[in-house]
Amino acid sequence: WGCPPTPRSATALWARSIFRLPFSTQRRFNCTTLFPMSTSSNPLAAHLTRHTKTPKYVLLCTGSFNPVHRGHVDLFAWVRKELEEKHGLNIVAGVMSPSHDSYVGSKLGPELIPALPHRLELCRRAIGAGGQDSWVFADEWEASQRGFMDFPEVTLQLQKRLDQAHGQGTFQVLFVCGLDHMIKCGLQHGMRISKTLTLPVVAVDRPGYSLPSGASAPAQVFRVEAPGSQQDDVSSTALRHALQSGDAKKAEQLTYPAVVNYLRTHKLV
Repeated sequence: WGCPPTPRSATALWARSIFRLPFSTQRRFNCTTLFPMSTSSNPLAAHLTRHTKTPKYVLLCTGSFNPVHRGHVDLFAWVRKELEEKHGLNIVAGVMSPSHDSYVGSKLGPELIPALPHRLELCRRAIGAGGQDSWVFADEWEASQRGFMDFPEVTLQLQKRLDQAHGQGTFQVLFVCGLDHMIKCGLQHGMRISKTLTLPVVAVDRPGYSLPSGASAPAQVFRVEAPGSQQDDVSSTALRHALQSGDAKKAEQLTYPAVVNYLRTHKLV
């Protein structure tokens, strides 16, 4: 599936055992759940039923979001604009999927913000503060699994649920990533799930990365230019440093006041 799995090091196994929440505990949190798609109270399911033009596309971004920043939210609006204007696609929804605690904890250790409920709730608040909550949704499926799920499985499961709820061919999931990730994980020809199934990928340009000269994007890959206003220093790492150093002004430049207030209220920084 492209990227090699994260090594099952002692750190990763420790994180998995420490940070995994019982499923019964996860259910108590009031988080947007995309699965099953037929649930009448599901915000995304209700949103999707209002769109009749076919085919319809759903953007999917996975990642740590530890914590979420402005660039994460702005990316959805930018990619939607580029795909609609330059490729004529009908983008009807976006999904932000925080990675499992076992994976994020293996990378960040004590800096981990638990996904349920906190990283998920932070994503929801950032989406609202960024004015994208009419079509972008934070999803708990990936974070609520028993262990780490890599992005191809997350993408495939979302596609399956959409197919089951609305019929095959009604909605198409587009996995969105940076050009660096696409090259690293061998997604230049799409996300190959099996010999008969390849899912499309949207690659956002990154400074210092390019495809071989003369290479053209196949049908399963959409190239999107990087946002012109993109700042190189907008990252979750920079945001954590600003929060830890007490630089409130810098933190609110990188993310939203609603995110900063939540982090402080719950003593997560």
